[in-house]
Amino acid sequence: AALARAKLASSGLTAVDATALRIETLTATRTAALGFKPYPALKLNYAEITGKPSAFYRVRYLGELNGFDALAKKPPRYVQPPGTAPEVYFPTSFRWGTIAKDPARAVFITEGELKAAAATKLGYPTLGLGGVWSWRSTARRVSFLPALAAIAWEGRLTYIVFDSDFATNPDVMSALTALAKELTVHGARVAIVTLPNV
Repeated sequence: AALARAKLASSGLTAVDATALRIETLTATRTAALGFKPYPALKLNYAEITGKPSAFYRVRYLGELNGFDALAKKPPRYVQPPGTAPEVYFPTSFRWGTIAKDPARAVFITEGELKAAAATKLGYPTLGLGGVWSWRSTARRVSFLPALAAIAWEGRLTYIVFDSDFATNPDVMSALTALAKELTVHGARVAIVTLPNV
């Protein structure tokens, strides 16, 4: 519980926010029961654009990883049920169904559920992607996720807010550029937000 509170706090969220967002705190045993590695974790439950709970979720491991996990060049932190395609994270503190139909409303797109939840809490309607390429599914030959395609983009001011490493990470830059192009094809007015490297 302490690890969960610390992770939420580092993202600008509280236990009350977590409850409203349907974020669950998992013990290592509960995480293992879902079929993942036995680490304490946050279970990030998704919602559909209507606000209805979705069956999709991702798990964010907490604390120190051990064994081969700790030795990995990029230790695993987020996992999702095997065989599932990426989904869009709609923080439940906004009525996304209404926003989706109104292109006069600007939206923000960021990398990560907790960042999206924190930004939305501050009044910025922000969609979360599980990864920089998670707006599409190459394995399923989906170039633009249905949940994104359901949004009226024509003329909508859309801010892409990825991590500051996009300037130095070619893969992140490629994903950002590709997403910006895809949104432009759908009629969005795209702006790239550069965050300070802190």
